[in-house]
Amino acid sequence: MPKLEPWARLRGAGGEGDASSVRPPDLSLKGIVKWTLTLPGTGHASCVEWGRFWFTCTADPVSGVHMLHGIDSVKKTIAWTIKSPFGTYHRHDFNTFASSTPAVGQAGGVALIPSGNAELQLIGFSYTGQKRWAIDLGKFPTQHGYGASPVISGNVAIAAAEPDFAMGGIIAVNVLTGKILWHHKRLSADAPYAAPLVTKINGKDTVVVPSTAFGLTALDLLSGEMIWQLKQTPFTQRCVGAVTRSGDMLIVTTGSGAGARLAIGFQLQDAGPPVQKWSLNRATSYVPTPLIIGSDALFWGDNGVLLRVNSTSGTTVYQERISDNVFASPIHMQGAILNITRKGEIVRVSDQLRPQPVELLPLGEESHASLSVFANQLVARTLSKVHVLG
Repeated sequence: MPKLEPWARLRGAGGEGDASSVRPPDLSLKGIVKWTLTLPGTGHASCVEWGRFWFTCTADPVSGVHMLHGIDSVKKTIAWTIKSPFGTYHRHDFNTFASSTPAVGQAGGVALIPSGNAELQLIGFSYTGQKRWAIDLGKFPTQHGYGASPVISGNVAIAAAEPDFAMGGIIAVNVLTGKILWHHKRLSADAPYAAPLVTKINGKDTVVVPSTAFGLTALDLLSGEMIWQLKQTPFTQRCVGAVTRSGDMLIVTTGSGAGARLAIGFQLQDAGPPVQKWSLNRATSYVPTPLIIGSDALFWGDNGVLLRVNSTSGTTVYQERISDNVFASPIHMQGAILNITRKGEIVRVSDQLRPQPVELLPLGEESHASLSVFANQLVARTLSKVHVLG
């Protein structure tokens, strides 16, 4: 089995949630939770890693302080915290002021944080806890508050910050210096929350972002030049889950809290924009990002229903109710698919063509944060705690 890459962004390398080389923990074993760390404040940011240090975010909504934590995984303590004051703003009851997951890389880390009154900042930080730079992204008026996560490719950090019906865009900066490399500005509709997908298309490093207003957009990673855009794409609802790739297919999901769901499979072409091959308007996911296993795409629906389809045709392989409601995105470990429910129950099912049996491990606190895998450890982030299983 290949060595697992550092889990350096939301859902690990490429945002794929792939830890299939790592054996999952047996949730039925007594003492499977090796240690738990209580954090000050609350949040829904997942944990990411670089070396012995782990990173996540919380916020204190009463004092109006956002906290970016560096955790020493050897000492099992918080090594440092970068505190940033902010003015509280309107957000959905399911959201927090620290729902965006930081991203890390060789040159350092970046995080999207609240700053002033409903304003947003992209900051850079070192692994010794220094805030290196900050870029003000302006007001961020939304129905739900902020929650999208940045990504890093090489020394380039990419963040999508598009508010509801206001000017926003996608920005790329140098991780070390904070120098803006490009800023693709545009007037949004419903705020998208999907983390950007960075992938190679026709030999070119490409940033792919979905939105209600602009459909599917592909930008050159280094220049920000638009490669193609599918503005006619029928995204009538909000884009929250990230775009996923399966071979030559891009899979996009949209939806609403009222229950609307739409997933579309686009096939990449040798030149020009991709072509829509299939669509599904039921049993797919809205907030969770799909998971790719082999030639299949798996949608762990917000209502706990797991739908598995062929990535190329959209044909259903199976559909089973697996869990309670979820906001987190599933991950793949050796022989198993895992997720965590909103109640804070880790769920493990087989990755074979029938998902039973189901194993559950309640952690005792709500969670909207996707699971992480660091070396041979499963790491779960709940509202105010980090739990380490091994």
